[in-house]
Amino acid sequence: MRLGANLDIDLKLLKSNIQALRALVSKTDILFMVKANGYGHGMVPVARYALEECGVGNYGVATLFEGLKLRKAIPERPFDIYVFSENHLTSQYAEQYAHSALIPVLSSLDELDLFLSEKAFSRVPLVLKFNTGMNRLGLSMGEDELELVLSKLKNKGRREIFHLMTHFGRSFEPLSAPGQTTLAQMQSFEQIRQRFSQEGFSIQYTSTSNSGAIEQGVGVGLSHVRPGLMLYGPSSLATSTLWKGQSISSLKVQVLRRMSVKKKTPIGYGGALTPEDGTVCILAIGYGDGFSTKLQNTILYHLPGKPMFFGRINMDMAQLFYTGSGTGIPKEGDVLEIWGHDPAHILSMSAQSGIIPYEIYCALGDRIPRKYTL
Repeated sequence: MRLGANLDIDLKLLKSNIQALRALVSKTDILFMVKANGYGHGMVPVARYALEECGVGNYGVATLFEGLKLRKAIPERPFDIYVFSENHLTSQYAEQYAHSALIPVLSSLDELDLFLSEKAFSRVPLVLKFNTGMNRLGLSMGEDELELVLSKLKNKGRREIFHLMTHFGRSFEPLSAPGQTTLAQMQSFEQIRQRFSQEGFSIQYTSTSNSGAIEQGVGVGLSHVRPGLMLYGPSSLATSTLWKGQSISSLKVQVLRRMSVKKKTPIGYGGALTPEDGTVCILAIGYGDGFSTKLQNTILYHLPGKPMFFGRINMDMAQLFYTGSGTGIPKEGDVLEIWGHDPAHILSMSAQSGIIPYEIYCALGDRIPRKYTL
């Protein structure tokens, strides 16, 4: 842990984002994605607040062990936890799913076979995920495999599907973009749902929509939506959007040293030459904290003087270059807001560096303390 940097997380802004989402999808339940340590914001504090203060009762994690951690941290309240990808669906862990009331998302025939054969899973809700065109995880919607799925379920008497879902691969792009597949995937999902209904299966819940789809109104008429990035603040769309969330976090970093420099002064590893006379501020953050080296040359347009990350980002430090040496340039010991609660800050960093906001958030390591405001 370090003292010169911290991620301030305002949970009241999370509540505001949840309220804004509910205004968009008033008749739809929320399955809040809190995987990857709550997109870097702290899975347990974020989920606890959303559960206790905002009434969100469904959460998505990536791994079995994320699910176990979340359940252990909040044992006193009932809520659903879905394990989406690395679910370790084996005989070894079947009892842990049942005992901890975790819900595996089944996305292959092997997983379905094990789920249907293990007695412990008879107490666990059945969730099926189909591949409708993203070609990552999911049961095939091809007639042969779909027929096999239906047959296996009928033979085991499992005619109640707790949740049927798919995942969109290009919903972060406008629906009018060339090669868009979101609407085609939605149509394929409806065909799968209709087939199960025709075969006499009951389906309690359905969902398809991640943040980009929600922002474009696709799939919001199903029982659930599955927001991730948008509830942490930024839009996931590559273009303008109607989403007006606020970034729930602010990254604040201390200036360790300030020095005036002349044009072509070598700075740091590799001796990058300053482009003109100015001021260099050494900051208490580096790639050892998960602050990517790809952020080199990124300009912080929201700060006075519009400084730029200059030269190589080090393991423990980074350099900001200011043109000139006048007023408004921070002193040693001052704290700078690398990004604030305006999502435009992190979206600007993303656009300049080519790093998606998800990665900027998730990469921040535990050496940077998280400080929560309720």
